[in-house]
Amino acid sequence: VVHMEAGEKAFGIAAGRGSLWVTCRGQYQSELDYVLALLEQTAQREAALYGLELTVSRHEAFPETANHPECADRVRALCRRQGIPVAEMADPLHSSEDFGHYLQQCPGAMFFLGAGDSPALHTLEYDYRDEIIGAGVDIFMGLI
Repeated sequence: VVHMEAGEKAFGIAAGRGSLWVTCRGQYQSELDYVLALLEQTAQREAALYGLELTVSRHEAFPETANHPECADRVRALCRRQGIPVAEMADPLHSSEDFGHYLQQCPGAMFFLGAGDSPALHTLEYDYRDEIIGAGVDIFMGLI
């Protein structure tokens, strides 16, 4: 749950309206689709049980970001040829990622340049390490 409202700021009355905002994630698109469907079915059932009107809307949906194997293989092979170390991630990321939309339109692979230990992205403390720009340019030029 990322946000919840119930009624208005007043004592002695029952809330007549409310809203609940949630973030749902899944490792795979099929898991996410299942969780969303189950959540909506449960909410609809509970609303009907108590005679409530329910409206469900979805915002900022991000599809699964799953690399196409042949594209990921091209990135790995290029890095090996250029002497750029490759480290495979043990687990998938669970963040919302725009890149999943691109992968629905055409084959591709998302990879990181390996900035090492650093503060989390999208925080004030994060500072992009300029010294990795060269490796990124080399990889993209090699893929082109």
